[in-house]
Amino acid sequence: MIRRRVAIGGPHYGAKIPVEQPPGPISAPPPAWVRVLEDGIIVETTVVPSARRSALADVSGNRLRIRIAAPPVEGRANEELRSFLASITRRRRSQVTVLTGTTSRAKSVHVKGDPSEVLGALTDAARRALPPNG
Repeated sequence: MIRRRVAIGGPHYGAKIPVEQPPGPISAPPPAWVRVLEDGIIVETTVVPSARRSALADVSGNRLRIRIAAPPVEGRANEELRSFLASITRRRRSQVTVLTGTTSRAKSVHVKGDPSEVLGALTDAARRALPPNG
């Protein structure tokens, strides 16, 4: 809460009166593998296709490593990645877009929505799935 001095005359002249400020979009700094935008977030990922099941694996450098249970054939791994991130962040698959790296393991994925909600859901899932030092 921010306190501002009243600039008008009267009994409260010069007094500090609390003024409610809307909460910022994100209170803690985001992880290195996330970029926050006005309309959502961009997640820097490294995808490991053809895994037994889709899951968050670990943090490798400045990227989130995700295992995907689909082969890298005809875009199936990209579609599974979109579905997986949509389920983690509680978004529709149409709100998740692979921006760069459609034919590479290193991908940038845009997740549309309120940045604080999307980031909160993603970091909660990462906290549950990844080791404490990840």
